[in-house]
Amino acid sequence: MTPQHEDRSGEAWRAELAAALNALPTAEFLDVMRQVLPVQAANDADPAFRNVLMLVEVSTDPDDGDVEQRVVAWPDRVHYGGGLGTYQGLCEEGTCAGCGRTVTSNAKRAVCPLCGTNCRLT
Repeated sequence: MTPQHEDRSGEAWRAELAAALNALPTAEFLDVMRQVLPVQAANDADPAFRNVLMLVEVSTDPDDGDVEQRVVAWPDRVHYGGGLGTYQGLCEEGTCAGCGRTVTSNAKRAVCPLCGTNCRLT
């Protein structure tokens, strides 16, 4: 007799997974997304195109309505000895030297999810 496997599909399981993700501190949530989004992009990729799934922080200036978009860069785990850096919110920002996108992170040393360039943020 083969062991019963827990059903890993359906609305109830997705709700449980969402609750578990929402319970994570933001730094840990971002690290999970660092591990998941590239795999999901590769799973559905058309080989003729380069597909990247990433997080983007969007803010709107309440005075003039200007919208800013910043790619969420992952903490440089090599620089931080396998850790996530100190989480103080997505307060570090800069421009990726590799692709020119504006990036944000909780860490001063981060990796752009779009092009893989190591970024030094301020």
